[in-house]
Amino acid sequence: MGNELWVEKYSPTKIEELVGQEKAAKTLRTFVNNYKPGSGILLIGPSGCGKNVLVSALAKETGNELLETNASDVRKKADIEEIIGGASRQMSLTGDGKIILVDEADGIHGNSDRGGVPAILKIVQNSAFPIVLTANNPDVRAVKELKKKCKVVKMAKLSEADVAKRLKDILSSEGIEAADSVIMQIAWRSEGDMRIAINELQAVSTGRQKITKENLEHLGEHGKRIAISDALKAIFKTKDADFIRKSMFACDVAPEEIMLWIEENIAREYGDASEIAEAYDKVSRADIFLRRIRRGQQWALLSYASELMSIGTARAKKEKNGKSIDYVFPQIIAIMGRTKFQRAKRDSEAAELGEALHCSKKRVLEQMPYFDIIFQHQGQGSNQ
Repeated sequence: MGNELWVEKYSPTKIEELVGQEKAAKTLRTFVNNYKPGSGILLIGPSGCGKNVLVSALAKETGNELLETNASDVRKKADIEEIIGGASRQMSLTGDGKIILVDEADGIHGNSDRGGVPAILKIVQNSAFPIVLTANNPDVRAVKELKKKCKVVKMAKLSEADVAKRLKDILSSEGIEAADSVIMQIAWRSEGDMRIAINELQAVSTGRQKITKENLEHLGEHGKRIAISDALKAIFKTKDADFIRKSMFACDVAPEEIMLWIEENIAREYGDASEIAEAYDKVSRADIFLRRIRRGQQWALLSYASELMSIGTARAKKEKNGKSIDYVFPQIIAIMGRTKFQRAKRDSEAAELGEALHCSKKRVLEQMPYFDIIFQHQGQGSNQ
């Protein structure tokens, strides 16, 4: 059994591979294949029902470049116009088509985001490429405004049978045995969220050729999902190792992102310099393990990273800070979100240049600063 995450390994490459969303898949394919400027499409459905996977699979199937951003990262009018608007006008380097995905459009809200929805709708009306928006909550104001101008596709929560069918296919590919009752229990626990189901399936399958009901006991309580703020409170406000472990497991955020949240908020929670130093030391050690996992797919090291960033940080404090702390969003994630389109465009250009120059994309990216200098000098020479 390989060490690759199954949610990535078994991500559909054709929309026919998705389960339970046949009608939505057909509607989206028709929209993209017959796209005409002036229209957008809005996919609405609960987390884990397959909205993003559907768009990604269609892009792979049709050979379109996929440019994706999260609306929570580009909520202001100026950012939307620069990032999404720019992508909607620029042809890819290869001349191929593209699909623009704006995820979590329901994340645009509040006075600070005023002008965000009108800016998106204006771009949708003038985009040279199909724009697909997704949302979990159909009742927020932003989504209600988008529904007036976009074609709406409702994606229902996946049934237990749909989830179980996908899990069976994965187990068959991995050569692992499991009774139907075991598979159905994992499907039931997921509450229609395919990501959760596949992650839990991989967790209980690791190192086994057959999984039983007894193996499911290690998964913890059914449906006990907590927000990142609750996980941070467990880490910063307690030293209870078991409670912290359960909170980390139940958190609906990936370990690498949890680490960034911890790193961003250590200094806000801890006041003593020695506490801060020790906490950052534990986070840096966790980062080393996560880097080894990324490079060598050594997922067995994940438990060490998790323990260091959570319990290690918790035990760095001498005593609990009694004040209520408003935890802030990691700045690095916000910056990466705002520059996602620019980086995708850069990578696409580097890949094409690498093919033309017979070298790797990585090599082209290393040389790009020198290309900028050359082009600047050429421009200065032509003006003389």
